[in-house]
Amino acid sequence: MRRANAIADVCIVGSGAGGGVMAAELTRAGIGVVLLATPKLGFGIVVPKFYAEIGREFAIPVEIILALAWQESGWQQDVISWAGAVGLMQVLPATAEWVVRDLVGGDPDWWNSAEDNARVGAALLRHLINLAD
Repeated sequence: MRRANAIADVCIVGSGAGGGVMAAELTRAGIGVVLLATPKLGFGIVVPKFYAEIGREFAIPVEIILALAWQESGWQQDVISWAGAVGLMQVLPATAEWVVRDLVGGDPDWWNSAEDNARVGAALLRHLINLAD
């Protein structure tokens, strides 16, 4: 089994107990994960726990965060676009600085940390959703 690197790895698993076994193995390896079951589709997704935590923090379904991260970067933190967008959520540096200053606070390492990058991206998405309401 490929060891999840705890930054962005997502594993799609077949139906049955396989997902639970993989989640248990990753947890024993010290990687916090959750298993998102999709019984109607017949598969589950084992994801780092931070995706679910960020989803709860910003009231965005974790599936939306996962879909956005997949579309933007293929769940890879080390991606930098030709326009300079960085990481999992492909956030432009100037936008990230604004989001950190005005929406998130603290000193997140959004450039290097998938979790922090996802948090910045989710905060921006929540802000845009709120503007649309």
